Amino acid sequence: MKKYKVKKSIKIIIILLFITIITLLLITNIKKTKSYSLEYSIDNYDISENFDKKNNIYYYQITDGKQKYDFIYESPYIENKKLISKINKHTSKEYTCITIESSSIKSYPMCDNGKQNVDFHLIDDKLKDELQDYYKEQSETKEKIDNYIIYNNENMFIWNYKGFNYINDNKITKINIFKKDIYDIPLATKINEYILLPDYEQNYNFNKFYIINTKTLEIDEWKTNYDISFNSYINGINYKSIYLTDMKNEKQYEIVPHKKRMRIVGNKYKDGIKYVHGKEEKIPTSELINKKIYFISNNPYVYRIENNELYLNYLENNIDTRITNTKIDKIISDKKDEVYYMKDNILYKYSLETGEIKLIQYEEWSYNKTNSIFINN
Repeated sequence: MKKYKVKKSIKIIIILLFITIITLLLITNIKKTKSYSLEYSIDNYDISENFDKKNNIYYYQITDGKQKYDFIYESPYIENKKLISKINKHTSKEYTCITIESSSIKSYPMCDNGKQNVDFHLIDDKLKDELQDYYKEQSETKEKIDNYIIYNNENMFIWNYKGFNYINDNKITKINIFKKDIYDIPLATKINEYILLPDYEQNYNFNKFYIINTKTLEIDEWKTNYDISFNSYINGINYKSIYLTDMKNEKQYEIVPHKKRMRIVGNKYKDGIKYVHGKEEKIPTSELINKKIYFISNNPYVYRIENNELYLNYLENNIDTRITNTKIDKIISDKKDEVYYMKDNILYKYSLETGEIKLIQYEEWSYNKTNSIFINN
């Protein structure tokens, strides 16, 4: 019996020792994992390799003389460094592209036309043939449903003045909310699987919201304890909260639709809140009222319009890439590398994988550019 107990005790000690060793190794590895930046050269290209531990993003700048290219690769820490092993150059009369070789990371071709960086979907056919493995074949249909012409199906909600037209699988479901026509709904906001919509049939102030569940299409009414002026704007969203500044009443609210909760987070006696790349910062409520402060997104893919041209920029660095030849009117929304934008009466979508694709055409957009669209992705 004693012998059995001794053997059992030894086994327990061995198991505990093994667990301790594994734990120590994991802790050591976590401590070793940290953000870093380093420079190296390959094939006459200068490479800047940067890892952001907090966001698990690798950012690269590749320089060839005066020409700079960049890309990001989203990944947890990779044990090795200097992850690019080779750079290949591809040229035509108008364009130059580079591609990387690596056993750990990947990127799409990076191209320029001698004047600016351009998306690889915009280059000529000669180079497209050479880089054909990077392209995803796209198909486009043209189907008229009600007043919409649908080219590629996308799940979305389009304001129809009394509610929303929900378009999915080339079918339209009408979601009726108001009895009278409401032409503009600037305070309507989509957050996660919900659309929050003030009661625009109230005058001057409102104390009621409609909450639309975008998965079930159910509508829930929420009457609050606050009277909010329509002279308000949305600062932005963070996690599960929407932040609204009431300029007339000099208050900032945090609104949590799925819990039907809201609270005052800023007023004339108390600083308000803004989020910059996901980090909370205090800001005088007077500044929220006088300057209209909007949150800065944590999305590493930054889209901007200049002279009606659309550009992609990574992590707000100094390298812009033109991503479409379409002269666009406005950006509708973006998420990761996907961006939705409008030209005349057509809604487009761009992603690194597909390039630009045409989604839907609606004649009403020729006259009303404020018509709200919520992409349900």
